[in-house]
Amino acid sequence: MAQNSFDQLSKQYLEEFLAPIGTVQRQYEIPGEAKFVDVWFVPNPEVIQTEDLGLLGRIVQTPCLLEPYRNLPTRTEVRVAVMKLIWIQEDERRKAQQDTLSETALPQLWILAATTSKPLLEESGGVIKFDWMPGVYFIPDIFKTAIVAIDQLPETEETLWLRILGRDATQERAIREVLSLPSSHP
Repeated sequence: MAQNSFDQLSKQYLEEFLAPIGTVQRQYEIPGEAKFVDVWFVPNPEVIQTEDLGLLGRIVQTPCLLEPYRNLPTRTEVRVAVMKLIWIQEDERRKAQQDTLSETALPQLWILAATTSKPLLEESGGVIKFDWMPGVYFIPDIFKTAIVAIDQLPETEETLWLRILGRDATQERAIREVLSLPSSHP
């Protein structure tokens, strides 16, 4: 399990933002063979206010795995992330002692990619859904997975907390936006 500064920063960052609204487990171990999800998040049903987090708040409305990438994720990294999701879904089904859980009860995988490529998005079958903004690509529904192309997100307050996880100019502009927020901003 390789450690790098972006990996540590992204996990700490997501934990800080999400802890007040649910349960965050960093380095959540996948049952069976030792595999780890970067961030496994289960929202607290008693905390419903996530509007201040914009798109990130919308993403974490349901249980989810968050896999941030500073560089373009490879095909293998996407497949491994999906495999982790399937392991977690199976573990959740086992814990519930049911052969099937409703689709809404199963966690969603969000690949948070600082950058993506057209070939990767095409190969994964990524499409933008009409009720989501540009830069959020959904892989076929059976996989309950989406790739967030951080560098393609509109530069709005709604995307700010995800653009912090971008790179280069995208991240620099987001940091400037955060620094210019009024002290009264939530």
